[in-house]
Amino acid sequence: MRKLSMTMLIVSALAACGGGGGGGGGRGGSGGQGPVTAPTPPSGPATPEPPNVYVGGPEAPGGFLAWNGPMSFAGATGADTLQLQLKQTAATVTGMLLVFGPDGTGGPFAGTVSGNTLYFNFSAGNHGQGCGNAIGGMATVSAKSMVGTFSGQDCKGGPVTNGTFTVVPPVDTIDTTRLPVSGTWTGNIPSLAVLGGGAWTWVIAQDGDVNGGNLTGSVNVTTDNTLKLGAGTFTGTLTNRFPGPAWLDRVTVNAGFTGTCASMLQANVALTPDGKGLSGGVSGSTCKGPVPVTGITLQKQ
Repeated sequence: MRKLSMTMLIVSALAACGGGGGGGGGRGGSGGQGPVTAPTPPSGPATPEPPNVYVGGPEAPGGFLAWNGPMSFAGATGADTLQLQLKQTAATVTGMLLVFGPDGTGGPFAGTVSGNTLYFNFSAGNHGQGCGNAIGGMATVSAKSMVGTFSGQDCKGGPVTNGTFTVVPPVDTIDTTRLPVSGTWTGNIPSLAVLGGGAWTWVIAQDGDVNGGNLTGSVNVTTDNTLKLGAGTFTGTLTNRFPGPAWLDRVTVNAGFTGTCASMLQANVALTPDGKGLSGGVSGSTCKGPVPVTGITLQKQ
């Protein structure tokens, strides 16, 4: 966060001087002319996908996630460093684009996330106020980086072509992607008398988007379980905590068994950092009585 704080001080200093360090004559410089209008997010593909990445969040001052890294475009004079200050709500992204270096400038940014792709418009000039959808592009977002291309024109009508950037979030613990819990998970059942031991297999289906969703599925218990729990079904939810590491994600399920030993169990578990394990507790009741909160671990197959 120290790096981010220093960046914000630089941004404030530039604003006090009337805009980016590139001045009025540079491509996209703060003196760029044109109507002062905000960009609008592009619609993206004809059939958009639910967002699979989360590029903006409240963990930094100002309520946005800051991405930093190098950028270039045709005719740029020397090396530039880009910062994207982004906030995402569902598939819609808003924020600011700031450039530091010989062609430094800034302007408003608007985007749409479809799957793992961010489609965006931005403009640079008019002392950071922008001039609508002057420049457009797209970026591929991975767990900890974003690689994009862009083209268009600055607010004075000068061409901006062959633009590229590669940016990363400010700290390594931020992860833009969700670790899906859909699939098959196995583990041992605690050997308490009210649970009966043995092993179980959870088959989980997941909907929703990057922020989480609903879970449904089945659970099957091995025959060496002393209660003969047999097969059951469950519903639940996955909640992702963004931006942040996978172990902040939470899974809650309610499973019912209607066989020889009618039972209702609740599991509250969290993903392990590698996304290959679920660890937490189970409680509820079986035909043998109440189940105290008891630790369980499941491994993805």
